[in-house]
Amino acid sequence: MIFMFWRKKNKKGLTLVEILFATFILVVGICASLLYFTKAILVTKTARDITTATTHAEYILEEMKTKTTIAEIKNEDWQTWATAQGLNTLTSETVAVSYSDIAADLVNITLQLNWVTKGRPQQVSFVTEIKR
Repeated sequence: MIFMFWRKKNKKGLTLVEILFATFILVVGICASLLYFTKAILVTKTARDITTATTHAEYILEEMKTKTTIAEIKNEDWQTWATAQGLNTLTSETVAVSYSDIAADLVNITLQLNWVTKGRPQQVSFVTEIKR
């Protein structure tokens, strides 16, 4: 409609400029859609990795609850335990556990899971308290 004044009154059909303009709009729309779906795939992969790491942390924390003393929790090699349980499914996944105030009845435990996604390090940390 915008280009109507460029046409001669007795010609029917579309001009080359109109076809190029419509093609350009169509290509821009398709490219925007492809970029959106590509980003959605990447975000989904990241969310899946975080969910997997969180599940692994839950397994470790639940195993800590089964120990009867703080010394048992502290003396366990949690990286080896996680590997034996098959909880190292993420790329370069490692488990680090730190304790504060081991002598007290209430112990703060920090559980950190690290992994690599596309060359970038990722991590989730969980802090809990256990009383014995």
